Amino acid sequence: LYEPTNIRAEGLGILYSLLYIKLIIIDKITDKNELNKNLNLHQLKNIKESIKIIKKDNIETYTNKFLIITDSEFWINVITKWCNNWIKKKLYMDKKNLDIILYINYYLHLLNNNNILIDFKFIRGHADKNKNEQLDIYQKGNIMADKLANKGKERLDLNISIN
Repeated sequence: LYEPTNIRAEGLGILYSLLYIKLIIIDKITDKNELNKNLNLHQLKNIKESIKIIKKDNIETYTNKFLIITDSEFWINVITKWCNNWIKKKLYMDKKNLDIILYINYYLHLLNNNNILIDFKFIRGHADKNKNEQLDIYQKGNIMADKLANKGKERLDLNISIN
């Protein structure tokens, strides 16, 4: 049982980005309806067998490279700095949002094994609060994502379509 929090929502956003990359590149699904039908997380049967150290070997050898942009510095740190250490020291079981950590680790490992490199970029959130600042494409996208998240939080019955 989990309480819905912004941290969980940010982690789930990254997780579903990884899942979409898997569906499009590995499973080669391009039809929107098929993508939505297949948007199910794999069942992780054994945590110890599922969780792996994520290594980025020779970056030039990756056939596909993706950049996930987020305003969650916390999740970038979990994924790129802390998680491998938690795995080595077997400290992951006492972490909050363990389910999301396990699934992110699982999909990153799966993508990595299929020569798909995932990089992360931090973008400062709420950039629209500073009226004097010229916004770049990432900041504009972050503002749109925040607005959509707030709409979804306000109205659970709302169907949002992005074209």
